[in-house]
Amino acid sequence: METFSTEWPEKIIESLRQNLNRDPSLWAAFSEEFCRHCLTLIKTTNGDYSPTGLLEIAGNEVVREKKIEDMEAGMSGYSEHDQSLARAASTFFSETFKTFTNQAQSSIALGLISVLQSTRT
Repeated sequence: METFSTEWPEKIIESLRQNLNRDPSLWAAFSEEFCRHCLTLIKTTNGDYSPTGLLEIAGNEVVREKKIEDMEAGMSGYSEHDQSLARAASTFFSETFKTFTNQAQSSIALGLISVLQSTRT
């Protein structure tokens, strides 16, 4: 089993922000938002809170949809803070992400996946 420092989520977000500085396109910004909401899915569903777990959710729509279902089903048991995060993630995936074409969704996910793969050691 791989081990990761506790700072790995911040490092991923920082790498995405650096990409945004190099590529100020809207897709780079959406990749960062996609990452944050994928992390919420992992946290609220007691998933694999690691780069490997994040890669699985980012790269697999079936896994991501199942996590969204699980998160929404368990929302009443979350702390107020986690409920707020879960509502934001749910809204992002249902009202923003799903409105994009498949190609745009892939571009957003690939932005995160490329950062994850480049930061793995």
